[in-house]
Amino acid sequence: MMTETSGALRQGRALREQLGKLKGQASGSLGESIQALDKKLSEILGGPGGFFGAVLTGSTLTRLSGNVGTLYGDVDSADAAPTAAQTKAVGESERDITEVMKRWNELKKKDIPSLNTQLRQANLQELRLGPESQPGEADSTETNLD
Repeated sequence: MMTETSGALRQGRALREQLGKLKGQASGSLGESIQALDKKLSEILGGPGGFFGAVLTGSTLTRLSGNVGTLYGDVDSADAAPTAAQTKAVGESERDITEVMKRWNELKKKDIPSLNTQLRQANLQELRLGPESQPGEADSTETNLD
């Protein structure tokens, strides 16, 4: 679960950076398509936050990744089995992550290719998603709570 959300966050942030660069290069319907994808991406990733940042509501990759990291840290540092509350929180987190990852995968399969077609027609750089994991990143960051 941690590896999956971390990889999606990494890809999403790279995508956000690419969209930011494209905003100044496109206008008209292409500019609107870029804005629409950027908005959809922000709803999945969450805003940058900060004092003047928008208040995040709902499940976002950024929020869920932080929550799961904290939860797993608490469970890993305990000498006892996970509490009922921790087990419930893991179940809720898994459900929320599944929902957000479904939206993320839909964006990757439908929205990005659609925008890339428009970008190609306008002779602009297409959006590229890097690998979901970094070299040497292990899948062992997941914790078994069974």
